[in-house]
Amino acid sequence: MGETYLIVKYKDKSDSCKITVLPTDGVIEEPEILFGSGKDIIKLKEKNTLESEGETFLIYRIDQYNKVEYYFRDGGLYLIHKFTGTDHYDKAYNMLREMYQFVEDKEGKVYRKRDLWVKLTRTQADGSSIYYSNIRTELGLFLDLYL
Repeated sequence: MGETYLIVKYKDKSDSCKITVLPTDGVIEEPEILFGSGKDIIKLKEKNTLESEGETFLIYRIDQYNKVEYYFRDGGLYLIHKFTGTDHYDKAYNMLREMYQFVEDKEGKVYRKRDLWVKLTRTQADGSSIYYSNIRTELGLFLDLYL
């Protein structure tokens, strides 16, 4: 997503045109992905309303239907859960498909970009849950404990 210019040159002639790349679907904002950071850093960066805080988590309310949860272990962020609300599964699927490499479809769709692992699951209310971690195994382990 963004803008660039295409320049074509042939001998002594040239021409250019502006190219704008737009997402194919509505964009779902990604959370602050700062693995290893402490809660204080996330609190400074996160712009949504802090709804709940515990020793190992921060929960932010985005709006009536959307929230993001940050989980900490040994003082550092290791897992993020974003609930996108009802009727957003297709938007989340399209966004992740455009931004990440698909890895597998096992109890949810798993994607990867460098050392970032992302898992998309459908909720009972036809919304979606997106889990982010820099450790692949955390996606499955967390789902087992959370559900």
